[in-house]
Amino acid sequence: MPFLFLRDGNPLRHIRKPYVTYGLILANVAIFAAMWMLPGLFDGFAYLPHGASLLNDPVTLVTYQFMHGSMLHLLGNMLMLFIFGDNIEDSMGHLRYLLFYILTGIFSALAFGLSEAVRAGPPIALIGASGSIGGLLAAYLLLHPRARVLVLVAFRFPVFAPAGIFIAIYVALDFLMAFSGDHGIAWWAHIGGFLSGLVLVKAFKFRDVPLFAPATHYPETPFPELEREADGRLRRLLPFGKIGERKPLSRRAAIIVAMIKVVSYLSLLLYLMLVLEII
Repeated sequence: MPFLFLRDGNPLRHIRKPYVTYGLILANVAIFAAMWMLPGLFDGFAYLPHGASLLNDPVTLVTYQFMHGSMLHLLGNMLMLFIFGDNIEDSMGHLRYLLFYILTGIFSALAFGLSEAVRAGPPIALIGASGSIGGLLAAYLLLHPRARVLVLVAFRFPVFAPAGIFIAIYVALDFLMAFSGDHGIAWWAHIGGFLSGLVLVKAFKFRDVPLFAPATHYPETPFPELEREADGRLRRLLPFGKIGERKPLSRRAAIIVAMIKVVSYLSLLLYLMLVLEII
């Protein structure tokens, strides 16, 4: 993707802590570490559809969701889970959120199985939390499309915008890649998770949680110092932009700016390594 979600400005309202989200992240990281230390131990837990028999091994419809093929695969999914998962957990409650997460992952695998049934060639195993993340993005799109998110565009430019804009772009790119015939990534699994999330979110959310919450539902400027810094950076790139006086950042904002720089350089480095087929 040409951009990277970094954080959102959407406070919790119904729960104190997103314990299930933290637990899911911990489980994914622990299983990845175990796969790295004990290669081959989890091979039978990936989802591998056999022709039209989508339910060949039902247990793998769940277990595949906690397996990842690379550190980049894991970090990308866990970052998205950390950013969006807490607010979806807040809108559903702990147990219903966990069920929603697992179910969207299952529908993601079924969508992948259908796409594999019509594709010529040897079967491909499915692993990763991307389908469930797609379900979370769908829920966020319906519940919090106007919440402001911090997005790193083109590995360099921090941009603040309503979440709905970049989620829509993200999903549109998934559809574009799926119809392009690229089988390197399970695009239909992403789409299956997203579509199932759109269908299920209304049944799982609390009754007092509205769909398409208005902009007044969120802090007007959730990251005032970061927004000022990002705006200054963009204006300094323009030949007609006025730089003006730069005010010092608070310690917290300075740390976040430094982290954005690190993430941008690492993202660019990983992208170049993938293009050059070094990893």
